[in-house]
Amino acid sequence: MYDEDFNQRVTFIIVSGTGSSIFDIDSCSGSIFLRSGQSLNYEATQSYTLLIRVTDSGASPLSHEVNYTISVIDADDAPIFSGSLSVTLAENSASGATVSSVITVTDPDVFG
Repeated sequence: MYDEDFNQRVTFIIVSGTGSSIFDIDSCSGSIFLRSGQSLNYEATQSYTLLIRVTDSGASPLSHEVNYTISVIDADDAPIFSGSLSVTLAENSASGATVSSVITVTDPDVFG
């Protein structure tokens, strides 16, 4: 990216923030992207902040910083069975006999 007024190149860096280990920035274009091997989990963290600095390539370089917020949108997570899912049933059990009445399932989604 160029500063058209003085034909100077500008570079971008992430200075700090809660997302500085999760996100990266292309130093030339300023595009922000999720780092390789990282993932987002709304239930753990709903938003991240980044302090981004852009600096020109002038003889006396000038820079500007801005706080950038990334909000995570919740996605539907699959419910999860918990505990043991096996039972013992007598071979002479009557038709319609209850096999199990306690199956525990949790849903990691946050509601409300």
